[in-house]
Amino acid sequence: MEQTVSERAGSRLKNLRIALGYSKRPEFAPLLGISANQLSNLENLNGRLNEDHFKVISERWPWALGYIASGGDLIIPEGVGAPAANVGKAVSNLAGTSHAAPASMDPAELMKAMTTDPEMKAAFQKMMVEILQAGLGNDSK
Repeated sequence: MEQTVSERAGSRLKNLRIALGYSKRPEFAPLLGISANQLSNLENLNGRLNEDHFKVISERWPWALGYIASGGDLIIPEGVGAPAANVGKAVSNLAGTSHAAPASMDPAELMKAMTTDPEMKAAFQKMMVEILQAGLGNDSK
């Protein structure tokens, strides 16, 4: 059975949590005014975000509301407390594609996905070239 956009909002909420640097649900759940168990249910698509959740998201992270509601790219603006690697970058929403990232952030699973999925491998290689060129001061692409 195909998931609706509102059902996948839980996956995007997890992406937001991780992009903001909250690796553990108990750290992030209070920001939404819910328990870690409720957050787990939302992220694992065992529940749906409701209007109260969207209200809190719109108050805390207004720039993320469109991403949570309908997908696309999550762009974390400068000045937002997030890991430097995520600020100002687009965090792609892979939900609903045939090449979704692993549900776990386990490094071994991520490496497996990056080496067995040709599209993910190509995207990762392109990102690494851009990072290295920027770090080395090479503007040619």
